[in-house]
Amino acid sequence: MNGRWLGVLLAALSVSGCFRTVVRSGHPPGPTPPSHDQRWHSGFAAGLIEDSGPHWIDEVCPGGWAEVRTETDPLHSFLNLATWFIYSPQAVTVVCAEKGAPSAPPRDGYGVPPVTASGGGYPPPAPPADF
Repeated sequence: MNGRWLGVLLAALSVSGCFRTVVRSGHPPGPTPPSHDQRWHSGFAAGLIEDSGPHWIDEVCPGGWAEVRTETDPLHSFLNLATWFIYSPQAVTVVCAEKGAPSAPPRDGYGVPPVTASGGGYPPPAPPADF
């Protein structure tokens, strides 16, 4: 019976995998603050309940940000499985924009450009019928 549970655990670990999510602002990357390089971000209930709070990027990178990466590596996956997804950690890295880059995008995002008579804007025109 112990060998069977070990096989189930190894199978669960093999399919848990690792993943990374990267969000880029479009600004050229600059330095990564040491305090936000692979910083652990803790959550509970499979990540539904946040414990370590948000990362205020405008305080970390006052000159703008270039990239935010969240990563779940094998250690994080193991901790998820070992606690039956009660504790769900991830690593977060914030990369600031290069000095002199434009300020960060607005917090609420950009507005959708209006559709013009010439067909420009959003949504893009449909492809030709013979395409």
